[in-house]
Amino acid sequence: MKNTSLRTRVLSGIIIGIIIGISSFIVTSTISNQQSDSSMNATIFLDIVESSDYPAFDMEEMTIYEPSYHIDSNLWNQPLIPRRQAIQSAMRFLRANLDEFVWENATISFCILVDKQYSTRPIWTILIDGPFLFTSVRVNAITGEIIGWNLSSASISISNSTPIDSYTEAEEIAYEFLKLNNYSIPSNAKYVGVKQYPYVSDDFYVEFQHFEETICVGSPRFNPDIPISYDNEGIILRVSESFGQVTQFGYLWTVVGDIPKSGMISRGYAESIALDNRSYTNPIILGSRLYLTEVKSRLSSDGSPQLRVSWVIAVNVSNNLRVLWVDAFSGEFLQEMRTNGMPDINWETQEVVFPSYSVVAFALVLSTMAASVIWYSLRRRTYLE
Repeated sequence: MKNTSLRTRVLSGIIIGIIIGISSFIVTSTISNQQSDSSMNATIFLDIVESSDYPAFDMEEMTIYEPSYHIDSNLWNQPLIPRRQAIQSAMRFLRANLDEFVWENATISFCILVDKQYSTRPIWTILIDGPFLFTSVRVNAITGEIIGWNLSSASISISNSTPIDSYTEAEEIAYEFLKLNNYSIPSNAKYVGVKQYPYVSDDFYVEFQHFEETICVGSPRFNPDIPISYDNEGIILRVSESFGQVTQFGYLWTVVGDIPKSGMISRGYAESIALDNRSYTNPIILGSRLYLTEVKSRLSSDGSPQLRVSWVIAVNVSNNLRVLWVDAFSGEFLQEMRTNGMPDINWETQEVVFPSYSVVAFALVLSTMAASVIWYSLRRRTYLE
């Protein structure tokens, strides 16, 4: 009878432990999801999240997992649209977004394909000039989709415009622009919000960043007070406060294979590898962050830079910035970037963290320990009895 009671109590303890673990998984998964998309749910952009296909460079099948996670591009080996088709796409876009008198009589100043040594993604860049127009347009050289444009103030000063003075108005204008041009927002986009940067007056910026779990995709961004470039990974719309129009637009998105949730080296180890590969005098580490980014020192099979998950480490060396890349999985030192002087650096130190999974693992261990304690205490009580 006592043995039956003991088994029942131990079994109950184990079941309680399992329930704790499962509950922790549900709660932390919910928290993780809320953290990734709660800001989007509260905005006007919710109804265009995954509402249709979005312009992207698909590199999921080019993802390599062994011996170390990286993306070996084959995009430049795919059929690319000709110059004439890229120009046609650009002109259709202008006709849809500008008054006719603005773009009529415009001519093509130049149309050039970016150098694949500097870009994993094939892109046509087109400069269009006219009596009332000066703009550059970027075209996906595989699909023909418009993924960027930059409109000069002279082009909009003579078109219909209405000044704005609030973040809400800027959001509405950005939303209407995306909807008019049939752009949807990827579900893994992180909405940064509307900002007015201290270095840029008379403009609102509406930004979406690309994150895979906790890893930012794109080129390192050293200061969040400076807007991302419209040719960097993510989505950015610049809205003129004076004219109430989108004057700059960038939509660069890359579809990649799942990033492993284990096997990354720590921040501290990456920093030691980076400094061991340089002979700096009195270096000061300013910050380190994880990025899935182009590494120009490692070329893909098509001759363009590979994409690698890298620890990107900013270092002050005699008041000059040095940026070092270390492969986050293999620990291989990848490359160095040097600049003269010290730009503003505002980085929070980042660790390797996948919140929901680490918490779940901890909860499961804790629940197992609880069940063991219950089992041991009940067994001891039975023995004493």
